[in-house]
Amino acid sequence: MTDAVLTPRAAPRRFRVGEWLVDADQNLLSRDGEQRSVRHQAMALLLLLAEQPGQLVSREEIEQRIWDGNAFVAPKGMTNALWALRQALGDDPEQPRYVQTVAKKGYRLVAEVVDEAATEGLPRQEGVQAQQRPGGGAPPVGELPPAPGAPTRSLWRPHGLWAACVALVMLALLLAWPWLNQREAAEEAPPRAASSSAPVTAAPLQNLQVLRSLTQLPGHEYLGAISPDGQWLAYAHWQWRGAAELFLRPAAALQEPAQSVSMDGRELLSLAWSPDGRRLAIASAMGNRDCRVDLLAFATRERRELAECTIDEIGAGLAWSPNGRELAYLGRHQGRRAVLAKDPDSPSMARVLFEPGAGESPRFLVWHDGGQHLSYTLLAQGATHVEQLRLADGQRRRLNAQPLADLQGLAQGPDGDWLVAQRAQEGAQLARLHAADGSVHPLGVPGRRPVAAGAGRWLVVHGVSHSSLAAVSMDGRSTPLKPVLSLAQSLSSPDWHAARQRLVAVTLRGNVPGLVLQEGDAPPRELLNLPGLAADPQWSPDGRRIAYRGQCKPGTERGLCVFSLDEGSVLELSGRSLGYGPPVWSGDGRAVWAASARGGDWQVWRFALDGQASALTSEGILPRARLAIVGEQVVVPSRDGEQLLALDAVSGATRQRWPTNPVAGEHLLDYRPWRDGLLLLQRGAHERFETLDLRTGARQELARYPAGSFDESARFTSDEAQRRVIATKLDVANSDLVLVGF
Repeated sequence: MTDAVLTPRAAPRRFRVGEWLVDADQNLLSRDGEQRSVRHQAMALLLLLAEQPGQLVSREEIEQRIWDGNAFVAPKGMTNALWALRQALGDDPEQPRYVQTVAKKGYRLVAEVVDEAATEGLPRQEGVQAQQRPGGGAPPVGELPPAPGAPTRSLWRPHGLWAACVALVMLALLLAWPWLNQREAAEEAPPRAASSSAPVTAAPLQNLQVLRSLTQLPGHEYLGAISPDGQWLAYAHWQWRGAAELFLRPAAALQEPAQSVSMDGRELLSLAWSPDGRRLAIASAMGNRDCRVDLLAFATRERRELAECTIDEIGAGLAWSPNGRELAYLGRHQGRRAVLAKDPDSPSMARVLFEPGAGESPRFLVWHDGGQHLSYTLLAQGATHVEQLRLADGQRRRLNAQPLADLQGLAQGPDGDWLVAQRAQEGAQLARLHAADGSVHPLGVPGRRPVAAGAGRWLVVHGVSHSSLAAVSMDGRSTPLKPVLSLAQSLSSPDWHAARQRLVAVTLRGNVPGLVLQEGDAPPRELLNLPGLAADPQWSPDGRRIAYRGQCKPGTERGLCVFSLDEGSVLELSGRSLGYGPPVWSGDGRAVWAASARGGDWQVWRFALDGQASALTSEGILPRARLAIVGEQVVVPSRDGEQLLALDAVSGATRQRWPTNPVAGEHLLDYRPWRDGLLLLQRGAHERFETLDLRTGARQELARYPAGSFDESARFTSDEAQRRVIATKLDVANSDLVLVGF
């Protein structure tokens, strides 16, 4: 065997760099059964460096080749691409094995580069544990061809119409990101990230391939659904402002323009094509309210309302029966949650398929076996299961042998097996649930919300995003975001205790969310003795305890919990309801306040540490609302989310009201107490921090950033002493739709 080392300007589309196999056409890295996707700019950078292995490639050349000489956009884009590439390769910038930085000059690929096509005997991996198909070549694709004539998405070789698209994207970035041209020293220090995930050993007989990307657009594309004939892709696209938009585009042609379908500013929750491909069912809501199911006629683009639905923290289930005569969805029957089925062409009432028991929450719905069964994910007792409902007699059967971590989707795969998306290091990973024995095997492929297509031969999944924590100065001007705490895992929901110099945040530990703690200048450590799922941590006034919502003990329902750092123990404040908002401590540290649906309607509740619980008499509030205690007032959003209410902490009477979004097109992301009032994070054309004086109602903007700077569900914590906040910053937005095949 003879290794063919590349010469300059000869980078192939498939080669080895170090221990990784690079497939540029698929934007994939593979090794030992593990697969990692790479963003286009990161792959373009790797290809450019691979043209001249061992040689310095200047920043100017990279800027010219990948960013068409755009000196305004390139510096920040180069930093993000380099960091994403290092994260995918598992490279340490201080001791690089792959990419070496030459300060102020450029970068050098120090790992050996070997042409895969010119090498005999090396294993060829297509995705995870890919097997050679009979006759070789690509898998059968039926009505959805692999689009051999579609252009590759290398950003440094644009031409024709695609060049114009690239130019438009660059112009948009130029207008929307005025802060990108920061000093080089800051750009050379992106958040450090180790390997994005540990190697995963795949189960036998797996033949999973990432076939190609379906979208590569600025922002987040999700809820992808391919029409039954394989010709059209419906998807939601969020572009950092307002609600996501619904788009329709030919599924096999990335270059074709997408057609927008107006949803009147509603948030998209689920999509489902009818079996004949003539209609698209759409579940949507206005914030956390007014959930409804609409039917869109594909030929005319006319939309009509079909039914009212219910939502939870993930979304709303939606599925057509195989004969197209019924649409299953999550709704209410006589005031109780239920899985319903309705004839879309009849005015008759929906029929009840089943009513979940106390503490049960069904989510993703899938018809199968010709409509004889309905399968779904079910959250119960703090764990998630996959169940099957037999329509003939209403019998329910659990499919998984062991409880699963929080599931992010369900789809039927080949041979009667099921594909699920589980919580993992980078948001979610696909796994295979074997129908025969109920065992679950990770596939090593990131993705959420899998939707079956092509008679179960493919899946449409959407990827993941990565967030870290950054400090934001509240000095009245938009200074660069400064990294505070960065790990390989995504971080969210920070809370800072100024007196004790303690920062706590949510991270992903293994397959479930956990908490990470940083004290002073000490390295961050994970609170491994904290059992169960955790979200929205909040420090007690003395900085010794953390209130959070999630699972307090193994095998219990999700509720409100208090973790003691001194004792390492967990106190369950309330675990009798699935509905809680983020907790907040009372000023004396003797109780925790939170929004709860314990009484049926969402209200403000006070949970004392001695076990006493009481509801604050008030009007209905927004589900899972965040509370803020300011003096003797509790501030909370109204039921419709359009106002902030100041409630008397004793009587519950409403003292004052303020509009949530005084600027048209803005959306309130998060808010915290701040001096004489509140500090709010608003998202619209920009992302703005502004203060609200509760005495006068006056507002003052303190900082402004381009839309997309912070996580799509950003949270922040205030640090009044240092005039700054610590917020969830969006680092890598990799939520493109991807086609996965067997």
